[in-house]
Amino acid sequence: MERLSALSKQFLGSLGPEAAKMMRIQQIKERYRVAVKRTWRDNPAAADLVLAHTNGMYVAKDERLRTGPDKHKDRIIFGVYLDDPVVRTEFDARQQLLAFALRQEGMGFDELRILPAKWDMRQRHAFPEYWGEQPAASAAAPAAARPRAAEDVQRLDTLKKAVCLAFEDADDAWAVLERIEGAGFDAVRAPAEMAQSEHNQAYWCHVYVEDPTAMKAVLTAHGEAIKSKAYRLGLRLRAFVVHQATPSMAGLCAFRRAGHSVPLTVHPSWATESKSARSSK
Repeated sequence: MERLSALSKQFLGSLGPEAAKMMRIQQIKERYRVAVKRTWRDNPAAADLVLAHTNGMYVAKDERLRTGPDKHKDRIIFGVYLDDPVVRTEFDARQQLLAFALRQEGMGFDELRILPAKWDMRQRHAFPEYWGEQPAASAAAPAAARPRAAEDVQRLDTLKKAVCLAFEDADDAWAVLERIEGAGFDAVRAPAEMAQSEHNQAYWCHVYVEDPTAMKAVLTAHGEAIKSKAYRLGLRLRAFVVHQATPSMAGLCAFRRAGHSVPLTVHPSWATESKSARSSK
C-alpha cells in the first residue's frame, strides 16, 4: 500500500498543477463512489440514490476555532453536499460505516461532514451518470406540454425513490418497479373553498401491470410504507389504483434503474371516469 501511495504521489508530481488537480479530484470521486457502493452493498438502489444526490465533495483543513489539548493540530474534514433530505438521513445513518470504507480506499481525514446543497450547488451533480438525462420525448414535446411532462417525471422519480426506501432489499423493490408497465397521477379534487396548493396536493397513483391481482397483493402489504416514504419526499399519495396493462404497453417499463422515469402520454383507464367514480376507489 505504501509503495503504491509513493508511486501515485510521484506520478502526480510529474503532472502540471492543473492536470494534477483534476487527477486528484477524479481520485477522490472514484474512492467515494467505491466506498458508497461498499457501504450500501446490501441495497444497491440506495447506493445509486446517494450518488445521484451527491452534489459535491471537498477535503480541507477545519478552520473553525477549537478548544482542548489538540486545538493546535490540523483537523481534516471530508465534506459531502447532498440535495435531498431523505438521502441525508440515510447517509447519516451509515456515516460511520462510510467513513470506514473511505479510509479503506486511502482517504485520510478526521471527520466526515454532511452538508445540505443550497442554491446553485443543487444544480450540480458529482455523478451525472446516476442522475440520468431527461427522456428524449420531453425534448420533442410541444412547449406547452413540457411543464406537465416534467412534473409527471418528477413525481414518478419520487415514487421510485419511495419504493426503493420502503423495501429493505433492493431486489424486492425492483421486482415491483419492473412489473409496472405504465404509471401516472390524477390530482385529488377538493371543493373550491378547500382549494389545495401544489405543496399539499394529494394524488391517486394509477399503475398498469400485466397481473393486477399480484400487484394489488403487494400494494396491500406495502402500500402504506411506500406512501409514508413518498410523503417524506414531498409527494402525497391518497391511494394506488391498479389497472390491467393495455396491449400497447407490452414490454414497457415506467421506471428505469438509471435515468428518469417514463410517464404515460395518455391515461386510457381513468381519463374518462367521473370524479365520483375516482373518489369511490
